[in-house]
Amino acid sequence: MQGVDNDVGFNKLPDDIIIAILSRLSPKEAARSSVLSRRWRYLWFCSSGILDFDNRKMFTSHDRQMFKFEDDFYQDELHAWEICDIQKKFVARKQFLFRKFVAWVNRVLKMHQSPTLQGLIIHFSTSRDKSPFGRRPGYIDSWIYSAMRKKIKMLELNFPGNHYEFPNLDLLLLYSPDAGKFGFGSLMSLSLEGVDVEDTVVRHFLASCPYLEHLCIRKSNATKRLRFVDPLPSLNVLEISDCYFIRKLEVSATSIVSCTYNGSDAIFPFKKTLNLSELTLGRKFAQFFIYEPSKHMSYSAQLEKLTLNIHKTWFHFTPEFGLPPPDLPKLCSLKHLELNVTSTIKSIYFFISLIKAAPLLTEFRMKITYVRKSKSYL
Repeated sequence: MQGVDNDVGFNKLPDDIIIAILSRLSPKEAARSSVLSRRWRYLWFCSSGILDFDNRKMFTSHDRQMFKFEDDFYQDELHAWEICDIQKKFVARKQFLFRKFVAWVNRVLKMHQSPTLQGLIIHFSTSRDKSPFGRRPGYIDSWIYSAMRKKIKMLELNFPGNHYEFPNLDLLLLYSPDAGKFGFGSLMSLSLEGVDVEDTVVRHFLASCPYLEHLCIRKSNATKRLRFVDPLPSLNVLEISDCYFIRKLEVSATSIVSCTYNGSDAIFPFKKTLNLSELTLGRKFAQFFIYEPSKHMSYSAQLEKLTLNIHKTWFHFTPEFGLPPPDLPKLCSLKHLELNVTSTIKSIYFFISLIKAAPLLTEFRMKITYVRKSKSYL
């Protein structure tokens, strides 16, 4: 590239402007920018933006075709030796990509020089394989430790199918001689998926993160009893989804405006939610909301946006299904209604009838996915 490292173009920009530009790029994009100038090579390690690591971005087109074929070939009739040979190739390639991904994250976090960081996002998907992480891999603990040192405002860990055990933060800090200088006190957004997070860890975040506005916990097998109770002055958005072992959930915080709950109807989480205006429900609780409206009157009348994710697995489709319940939920403030239905039923009259419960409705969206009863159909 002509002109690189001459006193023209990008090289005339001061360091702080270059760092500000690099802060808006992903780690991979920022690393590539170093070809513009040798001076840029290490400047991007000083950026204080968001570090976004996604192992899917490392896949080649051949990898994507291979993983798609992996999902398909299990349904084909192949000889045992053919399946074994194919599996070995899949495993070898995935192990290579896994080691490469871990080395990449380790290298960037080790070389990162800025004392602060806006956010850290780490996504790792393993497709059909069992977790390559193990329950408590030390390198992920070190990534979280790095996030604490950088006083991040956003942390997102997305490990579908892995169930990594989130560490006890108090114990993690014991190993640091200067633990009092950092932590999650600046955290504003926390999203954990495929991460087993204990109740005590959630309580730690709620108690030590006064600026926490957004909290999302998905597919945690360790989450069992949670209480989101005032005072939580900053918490606006809450999501608890697919935590199959949860036994108790209480939401009683006036600051919460938007909430998502995909879970059991055996739990009634909403107590005192005076400002709740956006609600997304799934699994059996969505059915509970429709069929027993009297139990939801304390908050249903104030909702302005409602999304119901309804699947035949979680709904009891009886011969009477298709007819509206005797009473409908009171949705007198509702303006936006969205229904996502996955079912074998043909009639949508039941769901259309919900419109009658919302006299102020201005937007109605409905997506229906019909599922065959054949076991081979996904």
